[in-house]
Amino acid sequence: TPPLVFPRPAFEVGLPLPSLLFAIPIALSGATAPIPLETALRASQAVTAILGALLCVLAWRLAADVAAERAMDPGRARTLAIGTGLTAAVYLPLLLHAVQPDSTILFGVLAVGACLLMTRVLRDPRGARLLDPRLVALGLLVGAAALTRNEALWVAMVWAWLAIRRSASPLPERLRLIGVVAVVSLLVFAPWAARDWAVFG
Repeated sequence: TPPLVFPRPAFEVGLPLPSLLFAIPIALSGATAPIPLETALRASQAVTAILGALLCVLAWRLAADVAAERAMDPGRARTLAIGTGLTAAVYLPLLLHAVQPDSTILFGVLAVGACLLMTRVLRDPRGARLLDPRLVALGLLVGAAALTRNEALWVAMVWAWLAIRRSASPLPERLRLIGVVAVVSLLVFAPWAARDWAVFG
């Protein structure tokens, strides 16, 4: 976007959470400025490798939830869960992104974590209390995902769609399910939106 000048302010297109997360091990590496590229790359790769391993565990858990929801017999359920976790561990696009500093794996962890929480909240909404820690955690996950990739909007829309379709809950409860998560995620994202507005207009 104009003005086309150099140097440019950071994060005109990208979102900040992956870079902020990668900055932690770079700072802990003890390297002094200017930080060698090799040091920054290795520290960032360590973060994505750990997140990649976590994503495999979350995929396993998601498959176990699906198996339980489908009332599969224990042998088939175990095969589905373990197979999904192992597939996530060796699936080439995920494997490649797990060894490079990128937002893909972080977004995957946040999105799958949000999906796991969604099913638990919908199974037992507990009246959709305004300070329900599960709803607050879901809002934090969606907000953090929005600071990672723009596709977080789809995660939020899926939550709204699932919550509004929950016919077992009265309408005010369904609206609270959506509202609490929306408010928390917007509070997480608001400082970044304000910074972008101030810097880029």
